[in-house]
Amino acid sequence: FPTVNSFQTTFAASRGLSFGIFYACYTLAVIFARFVLAPLLRDSGSPRILAIASSGIVVSILLFIWVGRSGYLYGVASVALGVTYGLTLPALQGGAVNASADNNRLRILPIAGLLFEVAILAFPLASGEIITRAGYTVVFIVLLVFAVAIAGLGARLFMSGADTRPARIAPATAGVSQSKPD
Repeated sequence: FPTVNSFQTTFAASRGLSFGIFYACYTLAVIFARFVLAPLLRDSGSPRILAIASSGIVVSILLFIWVGRSGYLYGVASVALGVTYGLTLPALQGGAVNASADNNRLRILPIAGLLFEVAILAFPLASGEIITRAGYTVVFIVLLVFAVAIAGLGARLFMSGADTRPARIAPATAGVSQSKPD
């Protein structure tokens, strides 16, 4: 959902709004979520947080669809996206690590990060094509589909009672001799 950043200048211009509203509101909201809200949550990497925050992303995408020419609604949508994204990304990363087998946990976070970066770099190309051919509403609907899928996954994990305890990662011992000195 950082992809929404990539077309804010043209989106705001198409609505007669200042893109500065988005950048200020979104940036402050992400910082607030990561540095103020997340530390207050006991289980910031849990399926419960993933379900709640990703549902909030659904709401923020809907708000972007209905922004019209309202600077106020544009600011509210931007804050909603910033707060919920700020909580969702760490929850997704923590969930990926917690859901993996013990022997794969050291590899999961870098793989999840790589997939995230590929998505960040690839989706702007796709969204640019969608915007050019069909407009902003359609790209927000595509984002809405992704947001609903993530919220559904979070809700499913939460309802299943998935283990929400933080992963214990054993120290890497590959290639290290375990023999005792004489």
